[in-house]
Amino acid sequence: MAWTFYELARNPETLVELRREIASAVGVGAEAREPTYKDLKSMKFVSHVLSETLRLLPNTPFNIRAAPKHTSLPRGGGPDDNDPVGLRAGTQVIF
Repeated sequence: MAWTFYELARNPETLVELRREIASAVGVGAEAREPTYKDLKSMKFVSHVLSETLRLLPNTPFNIRAAPKHTSLPRGGGPDDNDPVGLRAGTQVIF
């Protein structure tokens, strides 16, 4: 969601269109109502904006960390991946 807000701030014309679609579906201000499932399904532009944001800036399917000190992982080395793996301080690990 944060990337969506960032991109909307960079693309004000998209924000105007998004607000227009939401306003036409559920109203504005004190007259606005909580959107129903049907309302959400009908807001195609909202769906397109969210999909495009995820296409451009997908969720990270992994994490990267650096070992803070010399250490070892209990397994993952050797021919059968059951031996320990040594890591020097600063080595990046992807999981």
